[in-house]
Amino acid sequence: MPLPALTPPPPRSPIVLAARGRAVRWDADASKHTALELAAANTDGFDLSGRNVHIHDCNIWNQDDCVCVKNVQPGSRRASCSENWLVERVNASGLGLTIGSIGGSTAPGGICVRNITFRDSTMHSTVKGLYVKARWLQPNESATIENVLYENITIDRPEQWAIWVGPAQEGDTFHPCSLAWPGASPVAKCPITPRLTFRNITMRDIRIVEPRQSPGVIIGSQENPIEALVFDGVVVTGGSEQPWGVNGYACHGVDNNSIAVGGTAPVPPCFNGGRQCHADDECMDKSDMPCCSGKSHTALSCGIQPRCGDAPAMAPADPTMHQ
Repeated sequence: MPLPALTPPPPRSPIVLAARGRAVRWDADASKHTALELAAANTDGFDLSGRNVHIHDCNIWNQDDCVCVKNVQPGSRRASCSENWLVERVNASGLGLTIGSIGGSTAPGGICVRNITFRDSTMHSTVKGLYVKARWLQPNESATIENVLYENITIDRPEQWAIWVGPAQEGDTFHPCSLAWPGASPVAKCPITPRLTFRNITMRDIRIVEPRQSPGVIIGSQENPIEALVFDGVVVTGGSEQPWGVNGYACHGVDNNSIAVGGTAPVPPCFNGGRQCHADDECMDKSDMPCCSGKSHTALSCGIQPRCGDAPAMAPADPTMHQ
């Protein structure tokens, strides 16, 4: 039976939370996460590692990760990876349905997180939504996050990023992605480690409703790009276009197998090999489907067929065609 939409806890005496050695008051009847409340770091809802985990039918309203998949510590005798997780029917609002932040290891094979599914959930007025994050790894460390599925999730009026895949945004580690990024750029930086592999991550049937800023951030390493990141029916409705404009996403460092299908809109600009289309039905992708949908976005491949904005193959250029 589906849970009702998440609402803040009922009014009662304010809750006192400890955060970095100080007391932070959280009004329990608040309808959003204030900057003061977000100072209550390390207040994760579920924060654990291991294998064969099932979390379901929960309401979570907190000021850090709502559900957090952490890596197994090197040398554990119980499990080598965090793997085989199912998180479903959760109403969550906080810093997201999260993998990480994932660190590295010098052991053979490094750290591994794999076979993780989040599905059938709602996130109302959350700060971040779907959040896959890596720490900065040292030169002799490695880690892999792979085979991740987020499916059938509604993210309603997120306060920051509805989707984030890349470096952990924090302020207390070596080489962090700054909490002030991108607002304080170029002083604030957001570097990504090249020593963590992201592979086979799918976002399917994701509804982002009236985000309060651009919907997302996708940051991979140029030396080790994100492999096979798939957006299948990731649709943004209304909301702000700031700071990334009509593209919707800050996006770089993905491989050519990272694609957008199923009516995804907007399409992250670095997907589908970075090839652009500018009108409907002027070229086809590899499945013989039109690669354009009325807006400028990426196409998987146009082959030898006319490309959007190009003259027909083997015919003189038509000077009236748009560029």
